[in-house]
Amino acid sequence: GELAIVNRGRLQRSQREVVVKMMHQKDCMYNEQAARDLLAEIRVLSELRHPRVVEFVGACLEPTHIALVTELAPGGNLHHALHVRRHPFTQGERFHLATELLEGVRYLHMQRPAIAHLDLKSTNLVLDAEGRHLQICDFGLSRVMHEEADGELQEPPPSQGGSARYMAPECYDSNLGPITEKADVWSSGCILIEIFGSCLPYAECNNVQQIMKNMLVHRCGPAIPAVVEANVRGAIIFTFVFEVQKRLMVSQVLVLLQTAASSAEGRARLSRTP
Repeated sequence: GELAIVNRGRLQRSQREVVVKMMHQKDCMYNEQAARDLLAEIRVLSELRHPRVVEFVGACLEPTHIALVTELAPGGNLHHALHVRRHPFTQGERFHLATELLEGVRYLHMQRPAIAHLDLKSTNLVLDAEGRHLQICDFGLSRVMHEEADGELQEPPPSQGGSARYMAPECYDSNLGPITEKADVWSSGCILIEIFGSCLPYAECNNVQQIMKNMLVHRCGPAIPAVVEANVRGAIIFTFVFEVQKRLMVSQVLVLLQTAASSAEGRARLSRTP
């Protein structure tokens, strides 16, 4: 990012490979907001323990050397697997990855107070060496929802970062409702389009201006490709409800996806029956 360097490293004693995210030294000294953002990311991630969240290994809190150390996911990110390597995931593997994504987001939202990631996208989902398991990473824009304010975000997300293809409309238009953890539900729907449709959300748009026009003027969510089966399509549609209060919680979307997976598995079993 503009205010941080991300390097691959190795712990001296264990020889374990890790990822080190550190501030540019000048920003540690002169950019107080950037330093606060990285310290906030360290605080959030250090409290999380879940198979679907990248593991916190440690941190350096020296005023001129702020750094976050996390585990290294050897399989790279989901975006690279889907759109660059074009890995031939089976439908069962796609259901498995989608389920793990929603399980990870559900874990964040079940914290008390809830944690909103606010930057969910396929580049922030990393895979194991076999590409079978997924973890959420990069909590640089994450925020803790404050219960005393009915779970609304008390401070705006950092102005730097975020990707228009994945961001919920309320992040741009406050008339649609407050920014809550349900912004992650919209972003999760965008990633489900990638997993099951093998294309980017708002694939027909070439720039941010076109995405904003589709979203805020025409009030259109990302198009769901025709190749996405009906039951999965039904789950994704509920993530693209513009009014925040009417949008499903991630736990509800997970139930719909699990139902779709069971249905697909049943059909596959029947097709194999002689």
